Amino acid sequence: KYCNENKEGIFILDFIKSCELSNNISKIIPKKDLVILDLSKEKDMQGLGYNEITIIDDMTNFEKLNLANIQSQQAMALIDSISIGDSLSSRMRRFFNAAANVVFVQNYSSIKNVIECLENHKKRNTYINSLSDELKEMLEDEINTLNELDEYSKVSKNNPVSEVIGTKESKIEHILDRVNTLREDFKLKYMYNKSTENNIDLVKLMEQGKTVIIQMKESDFPTKMIKNTLVTYWVSKIWLASQLRGNLHEKPLRCNVIIDEVFQAPTCMKTLEYILPQSRKFGCKFIFSTQYIRQLESIFDTLEASGSSYMLLKGCMEDDFNHFKSKLPNFEYEDLRDMKQWHSLNLIYYSNGYASFISKLPYPITSKE
Repeated sequence: KYCNENKEGIFILDFIKSCELSNNISKIIPKKDLVILDLSKEKDMQGLGYNEITIIDDMTNFEKLNLANIQSQQAMALIDSISIGDSLSSRMRRFFNAAANVVFVQNYSSIKNVIECLENHKKRNTYINSLSDELKEMLEDEINTLNELDEYSKVSKNNPVSEVIGTKESKIEHILDRVNTLREDFKLKYMYNKSTENNIDLVKLMEQGKTVIIQMKESDFPTKMIKNTLVTYWVSKIWLASQLRGNLHEKPLRCNVIIDEVFQAPTCMKTLEYILPQSRKFGCKFIFSTQYIRQLESIFDTLEASGSSYMLLKGCMEDDFNHFKSKLPNFEYEDLRDMKQWHSLNLIYYSNGYASFISKLPYPITSKE
């Protein structure tokens, strides 16, 4: 409510139970400032891609390639989040990156466009031939890489000229394995096949200070892989939009990103290791809630280096307190244990280090007290 009143953007990724958290938040945000995407509903489902980047004819080829490369990195992270054993090998990444740059530089924004460039030799030829002569020269390495995927017919008396007849799928099998896994789930397949043309634009919504709620009820997205992929996808889109806003303002107005139990999306946690140390300069503030601190163990060091602040509520365990004990010289675990309801033990980072204190919190809006 405070963020909304101060025209700060808010993004809430809610994939816990029946989305009670975001449903409660939606009750206190004016409807004119609220955008709700229930990803179980056809009308709310988005095309799988990065439509926030638009490449126009007036741009130089350098500018086009720079934006295409930014999209390529996000798309690569998304495909890698669909866990099939180890991360993609350097060879697989080379093929994917080549296709993504060739496709995205022509202002396509869907993941599907990249995959069809990789697995369909006719589409691949069309994408390459649609490049201008100058872009073909600048993307020579990528084009040569894609040409390695071409499978040729055998030369014989009846067929004296060899021609491209297909794709050597063995060279990109681990990419296709991930995409096939994605397409096994109906909703992810629907998003994969859907155009990004009517996607919401996260940059515009951040600029307008909107509250964007993205709901993924557990009953509609029950498997770990689906949840992991979708959360990673949305975090990558939010981060991309934050970076693009950085080109519009020296100090963009803050955008808050709220995620409950983010540890349930392990690939997203890896992405956050890279994002968190940089997020502040782009006005992007992440807020995580967990049952106990060790659920964030994989990003402990990143949180520390990013100057994160913490609120410990009543019910926290002694292990949670001990994690911060060196920064809480004036408190013992008993102070946390014996706190009254609607209070929190806070560890707040500021210019001189950390301040620690217990504060009385406002009652929940739904409370009658």
